[in-house]
Amino acid sequence: MDPNESMLDEGRKKANNSSRSNIEWRIGSDRDVSDRLGTFQLVTMGRSFHWMDQKQTLESLLKIIRPGGGVAIFGNREWFTRGTKNWQREVYSVTTDYLSNLPDRTGPVEYDDPWHKKIAKFGFRDVEELSIYLNREWTVDEIVGYLFSLSYCSPEKVGDQREELEKSVRNRLANLDQDSFVQEDIVTIISGCRPTDN
Repeated sequence: MDPNESMLDEGRKKANNSSRSNIEWRIGSDRDVSDRLGTFQLVTMGRSFHWMDQKQTLESLLKIIRPGGGVAIFGNREWFTRGTKNWQREVYSVTTDYLSNLPDRTGPVEYDDPWHKKIAKFGFRDVEELSIYLNREWTVDEIVGYLFSLSYCSPEKVGDQREELEKSVRNRLANLDQDSFVQEDIVTIISGCRPTDN
């Protein structure tokens, strides 16, 4: 489920490329999470949780997750603002020529109410947080695609400068004369279980 049809289209493409056919794609947001969707053994989210009405979402999830089932929230350091590699600085530098009010390159986002504490407060049990350290290789196409998936660099925010921004990013990366671009990342998984006695 995603409120952006183009994001669903990307998901469908990846599913088709992986020969996955058991996925139902729905347009919707946190406001559409209710028992009308049915019940689930596991609900997963990415950093999208940051944008949700978290109280309402967690209350709804407790109703649609089966007893003993769980929730998992995935996140990672945002390479656009956190990454220290030269190519990451270059992408950020180019983008500042087209957009104002970009997040500062100061490090990962810290939230006042950490998600593992929040889901525990709402009644999920056995809450755990797992960190996975990895190196990921990006292609130029993947970098450009990810750049335009960011809320502050979405096609709507960029407007009619999109084509020019994309060309500038591709040119800057080409000038670095690299075949691939490595990101050092930390993926976090915060999980919790719905009690069996609810």
